[in-house]
Amino acid sequence: ADAVARRAAAERGALNAEGFALLLRDRDPEVRAALARRGDLPQELLERMAGDRHPVVREAAAESLRQSDDALSRLAFDRVESVRLAVARNRNAPPTALDVLASDGSAEIRLLVAGHPRASEPVLQRLLNGRGDRAERAAGERLRSGRP
Repeated sequence: ADAVARRAAAERGALNAEGFALLLRDRDPEVRAALARRGDLPQELLERMAGDRHPVVREAAAESLRQSDDALSRLAFDRVESVRLAVARNRNAPPTALDVLASDGSAEIRLLVAGHPRASEPVLQRLLNGRGDRAERAAGERLRSGRP
């Protein structure tokens, strides 16, 4: 089957365990990313996709609201910024992942952490780093409001 047909199957096809396993090994990273975005992907496979060699797949795995805290915490260390951004945007990202991302070199990631619903007080404190950027201001406002 061509990549378009495999991607369609990964996105919305009726898949059994064998179908999931087959698409998980597909050579096209867009097919694997489409599979990672499925709500019915077995949890074990979703977590395995967080370790995929291609960043577009890891990014899709990081976007999943069902992704495990352990996998999201590992993805917070990813060398590819788009993967770390996906973790920061995931409203279920655990405080352990947010703690890592609070020190990220990306201002956009730090700003997402500052506004994240699961950012704990220690995470917000980490953003008070003297940079004077928007993330630091947002974290400071949250801490002053008493609603971290």
